[in-house]
Amino acid sequence: MNKLTTASIEDFARKHRLKIVTDPGDNTQIIIGREGHLFPYDHRLALMIIGEHGARSVSPRKWSNARDACERAGMEVLQSGEYEGALAFNPSDREMVKLAIATVGAKTKRTLSPEQRQKQVATLKAYRAGLFSASTPKQEGHLGA
Repeated sequence: MNKLTTASIEDFARKHRLKIVTDPGDNTQIIIGREGHLFPYDHRLALMIIGEHGARSVSPRKWSNARDACERAGMEVLQSGEYEGALAFNPSDREMVKLAIATVGAKTKRTLSPEQRQKQVATLKAYRAGLFSASTPKQEGHLGA
């Protein structure tokens, strides 16, 4: 059976503008969300909803609703507890991918337009040149108080 490679999860993250981090427990590359994470599982990806994830906690009702929606979309339940569980999905199935990203609450990276990028580069150059302080722009001829 084909294994999902590290390059594949990196391609998946790049395609969907998601950030990859390394899990300190087992050095697996994962995509973190507010309610859980996505990780490689066999030749697919899997999502894990975690009961106590950071400052947020998942209620039994929320996990049950998420599990039911994922099962209806064709995901395979790998583990199901009262507050948490894991489901496997096909990373090439658009509907499953969209649902998986939303279910774990993974935040997509912002995409800048060329105008926005140019403006931010100019602001950074001005900041580095000393024309801006960290909070407010300096006014020419102002000596400060």
